Amino acid sequence: MDEPTVIADPTTSTQSAAAVSEPIAEPTQEPTPTPTLEPTQEPTAEPTATPTLEPTPEPTPEPTATPTQEPTSEPTVTPTQEPTATPSPAPSLHVGDLDGTSAADKGQKWLAIVSITVVDAYGTPLAEATVSGAWSNDDTNTSACTTDSNGQCSLTGSLLGGKTGSVIFTVSGVSHATFAYDPANNTDPEGDSDGSSITISQPS
Repeated sequence: MDEPTVIADPTTSTQSAAAVSEPIAEPTQEPTPTPTLEPTQEPTAEPTATPTLEPTPEPTPEPTATPTQEPTSEPTVTPTQEPTATPSPAPSLHVGDLDGTSAADKGQKWLAIVSITVVDAYGTPLAEATVSGAWSNDDTNTSACTTDSNGQCSLTGSLLGGKTGSVIFTVSGVSHATFAYDPANNTDPEGDSDGSSITISQPS
């Protein structure tokens, strides 16, 4: 196959020749202008506003509470405790002697008589002591007598028959306003009794 034939454009050829023949002008370099330094303008300072001082309000004083005065209490007086006195034991008394006698009565009857002596712890006869006791033949009834200034008193039993050979008198108690009875100390100096009881025989 044959190659196509290229037809040259005459206009184009002319222009290309002209372009080759003309010299290329160098561009003229414009001088770089020196920038003019504008003076830096200081910013205008805004006037500082002076704050208006508000008057400080005076604090309202709190009312001072007046303390209520408590009434002064009277000091409690503690009573001085008196020491408890130990009571002294009451002085004692006892029977210091028992004496028995008998007396004949009408017929074969007879009477038994007892004499009692009451003394204190030192053996001193004691008046105003009440002695009580009983007879063996009539122990349901109690007899009593009060001592005189000699510390003595006597008691007579009931009338006894001839068939009753003897009778016993027994002290059951002794009382006094200030003395306490101590039966353990009862005594009889003659030895015919133990100081608490005595046997009295029918008269011969």
